[in-house]
Amino acid sequence: SLRREECFCAIQDAYADHYLQSLGVMPSEKHRALVAKNAPLGSCDIEAVWNDPSSAVSAKLKILQPQVGRKDVKVHQGPTDRKLINVEPPEIAVDVQPVSNEDCSEDQPTVKRE
Repeated sequence: SLRREECFCAIQDAYADHYLQSLGVMPSEKHRALVAKNAPLGSCDIEAVWNDPSSAVSAKLKILQPQVGRKDVKVHQGPTDRKLINVEPPEIAVDVQPVSNEDCSEDQPTVKRE
């Protein structure tokens, strides 16, 4: 239907404008066409967000792009679907030579404690 196509075009234009602005690019017809070609709305997940749960009309749409290069990953992962990864910095092996008293010079100042 025409109304559905009009809605889709309006959503697609708003999506492209926000996408371009987030990249710091001025929206134009040429840039919108590039977004439609390289980051199409049809490949995104669209969620409706309601401010009023009793309303039939959503307040806004949340558009989630698929992750590039990871087609097997679910966009909507629950707590049990997550894979834990180690974020600790790696251990670094450092060759430390012990310091002997012979290496210390007699000219070093000493601290007197009272």
